[in-house]
Amino acid sequence: MSAALERKTRQQLSKTPHFAAILPLREGIDLDMTDIVKRMERTVEGSGARVLLHPNMRKMSQGHGLSGMLGLPIRPSSLQMLYVVIDHVGIWVAAREGIMEHRGPLQRWANPDLWPEGPERIARHRAWIEICDLGFMRERGVAKLDRAFNRAAAVTAATAAVASACEALGVLWYPAKNAVPLEQFAKQFDYVIDGHAPIELWLRYLFTKSPDPSLHDGVVTKGLAAFTDYEIEVLPSMMDPQDAKALAFQFARLVVDRGTEPRTGMMLTPSRHFTASVRVGESQQHKGLKVFELTVAPRIAAGARG
Repeated sequence: MSAALERKTRQQLSKTPHFAAILPLREGIDLDMTDIVKRMERTVEGSGARVLLHPNMRKMSQGHGLSGMLGLPIRPSSLQMLYVVIDHVGIWVAAREGIMEHRGPLQRWANPDLWPEGPERIARHRAWIEICDLGFMRERGVAKLDRAFNRAAAVTAATAAVASACEALGVLWYPAKNAVPLEQFAKQFDYVIDGHAPIELWLRYLFTKSPDPSLHDGVVTKGLAAFTDYEIEVLPSMMDPQDAKALAFQFARLVVDRGTEPRTGMMLTPSRHFTASVRVGESQQHKGLKVFELTVAPRIAAGARG
């Protein structure tokens, strides 16, 4: 039953937009699933969220898998699974020995500029735990952005609970294909507890080369489309690339945390030196990608106008 249920779950995930976290491990681990559920309950305690067993656990019990999930010893080489519901969001936890590459080599998810030892650390993994969002258990009358936020927050909370029970090499986030060390993940989870988006975890920022040598590189995000259908693209400009990245970060906060709906013609003032105009539409540099395009220009001093 466990193998069949895993295949069905992965088929569902392949067809449905979802959030997922991956915990690469140095070696296999016997997870005490009863303990994991208790850790999840403690993790969301005070938020009003509840942790319940998912209906799929009944299917596992019919295949004699539930007894193993709830305390009996399991060999690390066997698949370990748990299905729960956190605040109405279905969550699947799967642990297995081996190298995980069904989403591509995991070490590529670590940005070597931000986490220099990340690629080498992740490459050492010989087992992994995956925590996936299976969607809401029933329809809820909330906006798409809020639904996505709640699903991502549930996965982040479940990841924090599982990470507290094992020695993970880091935390990897899908669909951004982003990776952060455990110490940074702890800070990101604090944002979730406070009701804010952990932007550094949920999004990745990629620099884009400028075709004009007189301009600095631009920035494009990866992961925001899961919340809004659009990524953020800061076009190459005279702004320093790190400042362009900071602008993308601030704009992501504006969209995800404050619920601002960007519109073409919106103007921003990221600094006393620059302004930025917004265009909503298809990227001019990345075909097929829908973006909130930010065009940065130097500010014109009041005395220089006219």
